[in-house]
Amino acid sequence: EPLRGSTTIEQIDLSLFYDRKHPDFCPAPLISCDDVLPILDSIIDREGSLLRHLHLPSEWKGEFQFDQFLRRYNEMLVNRGVISCVKCNTHVPPQDGSWINFSGWGDQNYTCYDCLQHYCKSCTTPDDAFMNMLCYCDSCDRRFCADCKRSKKCSCCDKKFCGDCKDFIDCSSAGCDADICDQCIYEAEPRERCCKCERNFCQGCSYQLLSHCDSCKKSFCYDCRQEEDDPIMSSWRCCGRCNHHSCHKCCKETPKGSRRLCKDCDHCSSCIEVTGGDLSCYGCRNLALTLLHERYRENIRLKTENKELKKQVEELEEKMKSLAT
Repeated sequence: EPLRGSTTIEQIDLSLFYDRKHPDFCPAPLISCDDVLPILDSIIDREGSLLRHLHLPSEWKGEFQFDQFLRRYNEMLVNRGVISCVKCNTHVPPQDGSWINFSGWGDQNYTCYDCLQHYCKSCTTPDDAFMNMLCYCDSCDRRFCADCKRSKKCSCCDKKFCGDCKDFIDCSSAGCDADICDQCIYEAEPRERCCKCERNFCQGCSYQLLSHCDSCKKSFCYDCRQEEDDPIMSSWRCCGRCNHHSCHKCCKETPKGSRRLCKDCDHCSSCIEVTGGDLSCYGCRNLALTLLHERYRENIRLKTENKELKKQVEELEEKMKSLAT
C-alpha cells in the first residue's frame, strides 16, 4: 500500500528470484495478481510517474487482467516520447517493436535491469560481434548491458547466462575460446568429456579430439590414448560389421582372428542365427552360408518339381478334352 500512487519509484521487481534459481515456482507464489495490479495501475496512471522498469512473476502469464495491464504499461512508456539507444542513438523501440515482450511472458525489452539504460537489439559488445550489448539471461529472465554485468553464451546448450546465474569454464582444447556453463558440465554427455582425465570439450572440439566407444559409451581424449603404460588406451578397432568404434576392452576377436566385432554384433559364440537373410554372428559365417546354400538348392528343386507337376496337369487336361469329343 505505501507504493500506491508513487511518482518517485523507478523500478519494481516482484519476480521472487533468488540466487541461481529460476523464477518459475511450484506451487505458485503467494503474491496475488488481483491484489498487486491495482497498486501498479495507480502508479502508471499518475502523472509524472518515474517508473522505468517492471519485472513481474512469470506465473502471471496467461491471466487476462495481467495481459491487459502489460498493454497499459507499454502504452505509458510509448507516450513518454522518443527514447534512443545510449550507444548508437537509434530510436527504441523500433516501429515494429514494443517495450513489452508480449510473445514471451511479459518481460521488458530494451532496458538494462541494473542501470536502467536503454539499448537497441543491434548493438554488440566491442570484443564480441556476436554478443548483444543488452543480453537476456535464460536463467533469471533479466536483461543486463555489458557494462553492468557480463553475460556469456554456452557453446553446448546455446543459451546465454549472466555471471550471477551460471559459472563458466573454457573448452579444454588449446586455442578454443568456447565457454561451457556449469549445468552443461554437470550434465555433460559422454561424447563431450574424457572419462580418464575428466576434461570437458565443446561440441565442435569433442568430435575432433575425443574418441568415443560406441559399446561402453565412454570417450577418451587424444592425450590419454597416447599413454602407452595404460592398456585401456591401446589401439582401437572398427567393428567388421557395423563400423562402430570400440575401445580395447569392448573389442572381441573372431575365431579366425581376421576381424574384430563390437559387443552388439558379436551375439553368439558357436550358434547360427539367420534373420531376414542378414548374418548376426560373423564367427559362424561359413556355417551360415552353407545353410543358406542348402536352402537355395531346396528352393530350386521345389520350383523344378512344380513345373513338372504343372506340365502333367496340362497333359491330363488335354486327354480329358479329347475323350469328351
